[in-house]
Amino acid sequence: MKKNRRVVADAVLRTTAPAPLWRRWLWLPLQLIVFCFLLIFVPTAAAMRRLILWLARSKPQRDPQSDHFDVIAISHVPWSHIWQRNHHTMTRLARERKVVYVEDFATSYLHVFARWVPGSFHAFFMHHPAVIIRHPLLFPGESRSHGVRRLNRWLLDTHIRWYEWRFRMSNVVLWFYYPAGVYVLETYSPVAVVYDIQDEYSAFVWAPRDISQREQELLRRADVIFAGTHALYETKCSQAACPSYFYPCGVEFEHFHAAAPDADLPLAEPGELEGIGHPRLIYMGLIDARIDGQLLAEVARARPNWQILMLGPVDIGQFKDFPTLLELPNIHFFGSIPYRRLPTFLAHSEVCIMPWKINELTRHINPTKTLEYLSTARPVVSIRLPDLENFFGDCVGLATNAAEFIAECEAALAGHYAQRIIKGLEVARSFSWEKVVAEMQEHVREAIRRRRSGEKGRSQPQETSRTQES
Repeated sequence: MKKNRRVVADAVLRTTAPAPLWRRWLWLPLQLIVFCFLLIFVPTAAAMRRLILWLARSKPQRDPQSDHFDVIAISHVPWSHIWQRNHHTMTRLARERKVVYVEDFATSYLHVFARWVPGSFHAFFMHHPAVIIRHPLLFPGESRSHGVRRLNRWLLDTHIRWYEWRFRMSNVVLWFYYPAGVYVLETYSPVAVVYDIQDEYSAFVWAPRDISQREQELLRRADVIFAGTHALYETKCSQAACPSYFYPCGVEFEHFHAAAPDADLPLAEPGELEGIGHPRLIYMGLIDARIDGQLLAEVARARPNWQILMLGPVDIGQFKDFPTLLELPNIHFFGSIPYRRLPTFLAHSEVCIMPWKINELTRHINPTKTLEYLSTARPVVSIRLPDLENFFGDCVGLATNAAEFIAECEAALAGHYAQRIIKGLEVARSFSWEKVVAEMQEHVREAIRRRRSGEKGRSQPQETSRTQES
């Protein structure tokens, strides 16, 4: 068990820990060379694309008689990241239309070198059979310099026009997951603008200093807004003049229900769990500043026979408790686990947990994993968050501190969650991604019709019937 745990921990450290000092000194000149090369190459390549578009007499394809639309999504989440709302929505939209997923590189000083060094170029090779993934390089400093902002606007505008022409897209909708690139709307006119809000971006340390102002601009320019949590819906959509809807994340029910105790085909235990005893508490997702390391440590020390499984990439820069937790023998970190393999880990665990901190980041989240956990017919215990309490309070055990968290886990292990599990399965079945995306598509079509007719959106947001049912 110790050998297996050490191998896993070492693998996580190799992929997440800062490089040794000698390696950082070696990389510094190489980073500078790469940056200088891109400083010349990026605008030159964009200028060549502009020239080709001019020679081809390219014009945006707009068909006012058609309800069909293609999508260009602008996101801060790399496609190589853990599978979440962006991925689920875009892959389903791509079944009926062309979808280009644009990863917006280099929007802050903190990330520019990390994203442009050769070691990070693996993202350029990400591929999906239906979604076209592209990575336009932008320059850092647009929050400080109007010149850089104009340059990045021209670069992003060029890339969007190029994708539209290159992939023969028509009736293009710009679907924003992140407001930093809103300035492209000053020069490019899509048939509709969608803003799908997932987080309180101003609470992230890496966000541009003027991200709140950019978001305000996008809220004014959007034709339809979707909010992933009710907290965001209440705080953001009241400022919008267009139709706004609260859509919590959906779930691939059958995928995760395969982990249920009464599944027809029991899933084999992953080799990574060999030697790790029971009972097991499992968390899956990004491990960053939102995770309460102190809570995990208190639980692990209070119940040394409980094994805590942490699945997901560790952000060493934000999750300061990682080295301390590694020393505890009953906390196990496994790094990134492919989405398709997650049910195999869930099937061999007793309690699903969400050990969040309570802060500005977590108050505005409605975790995708909640419905995924509920689909497994296993008890779920979480720190008390507004959306979880309002929409899943009958299904999830909620705690405000370590003592309550331990008590809820003990109740779950003792079999006192039977009614919550039944209710959770009922809720999870009703939140399919297919239904969520189908309703989103119809709202986008309505937005396109309104823009064509010159109508303005409503002055007040409204909730969908799905929200009222839940």
